Amino acid sequence: MFEGFAEKSYIPRMKTMNKPAYRAIMSYSRNEPVIIYVSSKRQVKQTATDILALCGTEQQQLGNIFGRPFLHIDHVEAEIIAEELEDESLKHTIQYGIGMLHTGLQEKERKLVEKLFQSGKI
Repeated sequence: MFEGFAEKSYIPRMKTMNKPAYRAIMSYSRNEPVIIYVSSKRQVKQTATDILALCGTEQQQLGNIFGRPFLHIDHVEAEIIAEELEDESLKHTIQYGIGMLHTGLQEKERKLVEKLFQSGKI
């Protein structure tokens, strides 16, 4: 599936792409790991946060305030994993099954995200 976006400025264009990306994930890969590539550390964090917010909004509309459709382990286990992390954005998103990789992560954080992704836990 391909979509075009007419927004010429980088940050607004990237933000415009998050909602269609979320819809595509929920439509085509709800139970399979997904990778979204973006071009900067800042945008990695923004995209992960936006996807999480879109998910939260949808879950509230469905009346499921505790829904974590991207998390495939017990939420308590995810909270324990999050306690080991130093990157605050990752610490938050990982609890909902959304990992991120960027140049600012420590090697142990990067390896943990890769392991969780490869095992289908996030």
